[in-house]
Amino acid sequence: MKKTLSAEKQDVRAYHDYEGAGVSLWWLGQAGFLIRCRDINILIDPYLSDVLAQKYKGKKFPHIRMMDTPVDMESLTDIDYCISSHAHSDHMDPGLLPLLQEISPGCRFICPDAVRATALERGVPGDRLIGLNAGNTLSLGTGMSLSAIPAAHEQIKTDEQGRHFFLGYILDLDGFEIFHPGDCLPYDGFDSWLEPHKIDLALLPVNGQKDELSEQGIAGNFNMKQACAIMRDHGIQYMIPQHFGMFDFNTVSRKHIADEAEASGLASRIFPAETGTVYRLYRD
Repeated sequence: MKKTLSAEKQDVRAYHDYEGAGVSLWWLGQAGFLIRCRDINILIDPYLSDVLAQKYKGKKFPHIRMMDTPVDMESLTDIDYCISSHAHSDHMDPGLLPLLQEISPGCRFICPDAVRATALERGVPGDRLIGLNAGNTLSLGTGMSLSAIPAAHEQIKTDEQGRHFFLGYILDLDGFEIFHPGDCLPYDGFDSWLEPHKIDLALLPVNGQKDELSEQGIAGNFNMKQACAIMRDHGIQYMIPQHFGMFDFNTVSRKHIADEAEASGLASRIFPAETGTVYRLYRD
């Protein structure tokens, strides 16, 4: 049976009652997504507060939002899992996590085991926190699992116990495989981590890497050419480019994304992320 990705306008707040077939996804901005399969609600790398604008006010890179948040944090009830790829605040939001653990009391939090202490400092209850390392697979319920692989942000970084600070994740939800690499650049061995999987949808960061930002401690990501190459090399059916449009010093334009998608010959299978849209991955 063919797997299809479609997109239609729909407010993310509808996730509570959404009963679309297969897997449904809403972009939250930056690298954040809300994913629903059956009645399971999953957040991955949500940044919905404004803590970075407060932290960097008056600094060289003030981190002022270019886009509104698509959903009020207080409405994120009935969340089952909140997954963070690493501890940077736009992926492990210190303004969101303390609230989320209160309004979604059944939520379990997942992050690299190497940054477990940071998650605890940001208000995640220890008895609801799950630490993973590259190579680990976690069951999320019948027919659902999460596999962790290394991410290079911009390098592979491990602690003295060999635990990775930066992870990517492959979600298997009722036979649909969805890849979220966290923040990542190509690295030796990357392809071998993906080879065992048959990825249907990749949620790839495409803001690229700039030396002048790296020198300031702002690590980069894949660019669109690299993202399209990953899609082609691994037979990935669909891609949602993301991680753009949030901060003016670290973004690319929609036109650039569209032009690169067209040049790759894959444009019909690439859906640049938009808020207020539900992406449905289903069998037909």
